[in-house]
Formats: sequence, structure tokens, C-alpha cells
Amino acid sequence: MNMSEILASLVKLITPEDEVIVLHSSLMHLKVDQEVKWKLLYALKVLVARGLTIAIPSFTFSFTKTGLFDPVNDSSEVGILADWFRELYGVVRTLHPIYSFCVAGPLVHEILKLSTDNCFSENSIFGLFHQKKTRIILLGCDDKYVTQFHYYEQRECVPYRYEKKFIGKILTKGRLEPISTTMYVRDLDINPINDFSEIAQQLEQKNRINRVKLYSGEILSFRESEAAEIAKQLLSRDEWSFVKNKPSAIYLHNCKAEREVNKPIKIAIIGSKNLSLLEESLANLLPLHFKYNRAEIFCPQYGQSELEILNENSRLESFNPDYIFFVDTLADIYKVNLLEDINSTHLIELNHYLNLIELCTKRFHARIFVNNFIQTGKLLNSNYDYSDDLGVTVLIQQSNKLLSQFVKDKPNLTIINLAEIVAILQQNAVDSRLWYIGKYRYSQEFFDKLSIKFIGCILASTGATARAIAVDLDNTLWGGVLGEEGLEGLALGGDYPGNAYKQFQRILLKLSKRGIALVIVSKNDEEYALNTLDKHPEMLIRSDSLAAHYINWREKSENLVDLAKKLNISLENILFVDDNPIEREKVRANLPSVKVIDLPNDPAKYSDVLLSSPYLECLHVTQEDKQRSDFFIKQNQINLNKNSFTNINDFLKSQEIKIYINALNKNNFSRAVQLLNKTNQFNTTTKRYSEQELQAICQNGHEVFVVGISDNSSEYENIGLMIVSNSDDHSLTIESFLLSCRVLGKGIESAMLAWICQYAKQRTVRQIVGEIILTSRNSPVRELYQQHEFYVKQQNKITTMWIYNLENKVIQTPSWLQLIDHTIGEEYAS
Repeated sequence: MNMSEILASLVKLITPEDEVIVLHSSLMHLKVDQEVKWKLLYALKVLVARGLTIAIPSFTFSFTKTGLFDPVNDSSEVGILADWFRELYGVVRTLHPIYSFCVAGPLVHEILKLSTDNCFSENSIFGLFHQKKTRIILLGCDDKYVTQFHYYEQRECVPYRYEKKFIGKILTKGRLEPISTTMYVRDLDINPINDFSEIAQQLEQKNRINRVKLYSGEILSFRESEAAEIAKQLLSRDEWSFVKNKPSAIYLHNCKAEREVNKPIKIAIIGSKNLSLLEESLANLLPLHFKYNRAEIFCPQYGQSELEILNENSRLESFNPDYIFFVDTLADIYKVNLLEDINSTHLIELNHYLNLIELCTKRFHARIFVNNFIQTGKLLNSNYDYSDDLGVTVLIQQSNKLLSQFVKDKPNLTIINLAEIVAILQQNAVDSRLWYIGKYRYSQEFFDKLSIKFIGCILASTGATARAIAVDLDNTLWGGVLGEEGLEGLALGGDYPGNAYKQFQRILLKLSKRGIALVIVSKNDEEYALNTLDKHPEMLIRSDSLAAHYINWREKSENLVDLAKKLNISLENILFVDDNPIEREKVRANLPSVKVIDLPNDPAKYSDVLLSSPYLECLHVTQEDKQRSDFFIKQNQINLNKNSFTNINDFLKSQEIKIYINALNKNNFSRAVQLLNKTNQFNTTTKRYSEQELQAICQNGHEVFVVGISDNSSEYENIGLMIVSNSDDHSLTIESFLLSCRVLGKGIESAMLAWICQYAKQRTVRQIVGEIILTSRNSPVRELYQQHEFYVKQQNKITTMWIYNLENKVIQTPSWLQLIDHTIGEEYAS
């Protein structure tokens, strides 16, 4: 193409009303010739002569790192066209250290007077583009190159960006002068990925984009004002309109907001050898699993762990951990290099170690975990050691037995079984080179596995583990694709790989017995798939083993949303298991709170990978846990029967639901602690209590009531809890009120409030005070007090205090519920 043809092409994109032309380019996409430079400069020179102001980006993002900007010598970092343009007489470069432009034309002097204090403010060059009649031209590039769109984001105060100040120096007239600017930057903690394609699509639909062929590509233009209006409309409807990974970004944004107000998780690692590799591994992994809390880690200095425990003014005392992990080995405890050097008949050192742990149980309200003792290296006496009463094998057995006896009847103490990790890593559990270099007992891989184990323990303590496993069918529960191979062609049972799939099913059924709901989520023909579940001779998981199934052709993320609603659980408590990496990534993108297992290619490894997930960690199993899977299965049938009733009250009455109010006692204490630490949705304050803390508040005058339920299809189960205190002679305060999400929708919360009203009136209390502390997960409880005619006493962004005046009226128990008060030994009927 010659000069005149290029000029003619640009002219076709411009209208007589235009004052400013902002030109973004990617010339390589046009496959231009070697002479294009002079042809383009000729065209731009002519356009300036015709009264247009031309602005070409010459951005220098390097200023954000170096803090230096030389407007004369620094090249543009966003294409060569700006550097070419500067060669024309009359072209000047603006002095913004990040978003400079090379400009020429009538508005140059006005542009040079603009502020450099802010990148996208009304007083910036982007503000001027918006105020003038500006046309944006794209030479070989698309809408993602249009920096003006960030001006719209700042104008509408989108939540995924924030203002960040950059300070540096600018070289002017041979001297370095201070300069600073504030940019509306992306929040990298939530990693929003911009997508402005909706602006281009709407401009296209309205036929407001001019297009012209140039070389081997296409150039186009549109009016800035029209793009600005579309952007304003989009952002007014949805402030996340310009984010491609919207679900993930919103989720991380909400997590970050909650992280800023939540207390950090404080973790202490106690050991006498070098703990830096373990500390580093744990620090790297914790943010991946704890989105709502920051984590702080304390490690004593080398060899100082005992002093930290004994000294009441130590750093450990000031740190006040929530979780303590004791990690010393027998060799550490006895201060030897070889276990053969320990006299197994003298366990004084081990008893001293256990005494230090017991001291921690008394000084800290922390959940404490202790590594058990293992053999990782080769034994000097090899096979003989197993029959030697004074050998290492017997020493380890005796030490672990003593540890188990010590932990017994101490509810806040748990043993971590290191043998699991050794079984997986085998000879890779130890790295001798690391021991000789830095006194590290284990390999880096071992420390990583141990960190995951620690994380699993904390997740289990806080109720953040899986409550449902949503599993695929094809190449997950069986080998092959049902729709292609048919029932007879599936690999299940028999030899490999069928036996691996069958073992995987065994593991899933065991987890189901532990209280984790088992659900099928599969793209398949429903009738054919269910028939295969029930008719295949090698199948272990049958349709009656399932809490629910979603066998259809919908997106799996849609099915998972329905599953969470059906089971009344949070998406965060669903573990998704699928062999297909594409399906896994789609779930991650659309439902970032769902936990996703990355299955390996080899089905022989499925079971180990599943059981290695920290979201399946278990500290203890209550009777309620064992009943949970049966509850889900029965509830599925009850929901089907529900359709035969025309009145919801009649349906609930048919269930013969009984609600029991019990004082806290030794029989329900463990369940109470579990509910306090695991319930997130229907939880008025989400205040967490350890065993010691719960005991302490009872001793300080608080009363704790545990709520039980039974009906004509389910056995008795403890499903809720209320903590109350007398704030003064006339008021009773509900410090915490929570119910398992599985029993919502039955009016139990109304029955509990009715009961507490009666309880308060018997004590001549005039009013009940309730508190709601907002979290991102407790939306089901937010309207509780308002719905029961409490009034607001005081309120801020997070906390609302509610009052119920008992002198007016008392809340009534729903007619379909029978309430039994075991705190006074008699039935309280509605």
C-alpha cells in the first residue's frame, strides 16, 4: 500500500466532529511492509495538519518497578509507533511517568497542563479524552488494548481495583526531580482478569464501529463517548461486568474482606531441631486452604522450645496460639543421633516431654497435636531388632503406647500418625543430606506432606472439611464410558484396572459410613446409569447408597449448586471428584468455593489421592456423624413424599418432629464443641470455642443448651446449641445460637426462641438481647431476629444488636413441633 492509500483508510474511520484521535497499534498483526513507517507518519502528519489532535500511547510501566522516567530517552513499552511519531516536528511527549502519550495538534498545550498526580482521574489525559470529541482507532489490535476503559473502571469505583501510589524521579533538563502518581491497580490478591469485549459487542450491535481493510488485517474505530455510555450502563448493573473470571474474583474478594476482620489463625510448631523448612512449607500452603483467615506461625529458635514453654513471659506465651503441633522425634527427645543409643528401659526423657505438653494444655486454650514416633532409617541390627526386647522396634512401640495413654481422656490432644506419610514416601521420607547440612529430620517432600496433615487437622477442627463427595461415573467409579462400552464393557472388579475402581468404591462407601454424603454428578443417561449402578454385578455403590444423584447433561457446576441447596450445606463443604481435567477446571472457574480433587491418570492411585486430601481429615467421629449419611438418604425420600401434600404445615406435622432442650453435659459435650466449630451458615455470631474455653464460660456463669431432634424417620440427634448469659438483672443475652443447616426449614429456630422466652420469663427477665455478626457464609441466619419481631438496638457494618421485649408478647412454638424441655425434666408443649 502507498501513502495515499493508508491516509485514505484512516480518513474513512474519522468523522468531521472528531477532535482527538487516540491510536492503539499492533502493526505485526497487519503484516505490514518495511516502508510502513514513513507511510504512516505521512498520514498522521496530514491528519494533524487538518486540525486533529493525535495521541499515541508511549507507556512506561517499568516506572512502577524502577521509579525512574526519562521522557526523552525512554522508549515506549507498548509498541514502536509512538517512537516513530516522536520523530515528526511538533510531536511532544507528556510527562506522566507511567501513562505518557506522544501528542501533536491543536490541543497539545492543554494536554501538557494536565495533572500527572493520578492516572485515570478527571484531570488526567483520559479525563480529557472523555471531555473532548475523541475517536479511538485500533491498528491491528483489539479492545483489550484500549486503556481508556480503565478510566471507566475508576469513575465507577469498581471493587476489584484500588488506588496505589508510585513514587520516583523524572529526568528533566538534565536533573532528576521527584514525581509521583496514583494508579487504580488491579487487586492481585483476587487476580481479576479484564474482559471489555461486551463494550465492543454492543458497539457492533448498534453499528457504531467503523471498519477498514489495511494490509492483511483490519483497522477499526469508535467514539469514546459511545463506549463510555455503554460502560456506565454495564457497570451500573454489575460492577464486575469487566471481569472475565467473575465467580473466582468475587469469591476471593469476599474472602479477603472477611480475612481483614477475622482473627488470624495462630499456629505454633514446637520442636528442638531446625523447623525452617516445615515452617516455610506450611506458610506457603495455608493460604490455599484458609481463605477467610490470615495465618500466623510461631517457631522457637533452634533448641529453645523447652524454655518457651517453661518461661511464662516467653514469646510463645505472648503469641497465644490456637493450635500447637509438637514435632520432636524420639532421637530429639533423647538427644541422640541413633535410636539404638536409647535405653528403652528408662523413659525419663519421654515422660519429661509429655509433661511439657501437659503444661501447654493448662496454659493455653489451644488444640494440641503431637506427632507419634516412627522409624525412618535403616536399623543397625536389621531383622534381629524385631525380636529384641531392648531393640528400637520395641522402644517405638512402648513410646507410642505411652503417648496414647497420655492423650487418653484429654479432648484437646490428638496424635498425628506419621506412619501414613512414611508409607507413601517410603525411602524418600528422609534426606540425609538435609540432616547433615541443617539438622532437618525429614525430606522437603515429607515436610510438605506433614504440612498438609497439619492443615487437615485445623480444617477438621473448624468444620471446613467435606460433608459431601460429588463423584463422576465414567472413568471414575468404573473404567470406560457407559454410553460407548455399555454395561458389559465397563472395567470394574476382576483384574487391573477394574479392581482399582472397585477399591475406590470401597473407600467412598467407608467415607459415607463416616457421615460424608455420597452423591453422583455425571453427564450420562439417567435411566441407563442408575440401572448400571443397581444391576452391574461388581458394583458396590448402589442407588440406595446415595444421598442424591444428578445424572443429566447440564453443566456440573449447576448441578452442584442444586446439590448444596438440596442438602442444605455450603458449597465449601462439597468435594468434587472427576477424572476429566476439563470438568474440574470448569467447576473451579464457576464455583471456586467447591473443593476439587485432581485425580491422577492411573486409577490405582485414586484411593490414595482421595484419602490424602486435607478435606477428608477426621479427628473423631460422633454418633451424629455416623447418622448423617442415613439422614441425607432418608431426607431424599422425605422430599419426594413432600410432593403429595398440598400444605407444608401438614407435611411437617406428618413428620412427628420432636425438639429436645438439654443442658450441656458429658454426653453431649463433644458434639457441642463440634457444632460450635463447624457450623457456619445458621450461626448468629460464629464465635468458636475450644473444649477448655467452653468449660471456662460455663464456670463464669454462662449457660449452654444443646438442641436435639427426632422424627418418625430419624433417630435422636443433637443438631443445635444456644449459649446465654445474664448481662444484667433485666436482660438475657443470646451469646450464640446455631443450628445444623440440615434441619433448616422446619421452624426449629422459632421453637428455640419460644423456649428461651419462657425460660427468661421464669427468671423475671424483661428483655432478650440477640446479636448477629455478619460473615460471608451466615446469610441464612441474618433475618432471624427481625423475623421474630426483635427491634434494632445498635448497628454497624458487621454487627447488629437486637432486643425482644418480653412484656409485650412471647414467641410461639410452631404447631407441628413438640418441644421437650430436659433442663427441668418436664415437657413444654406448644
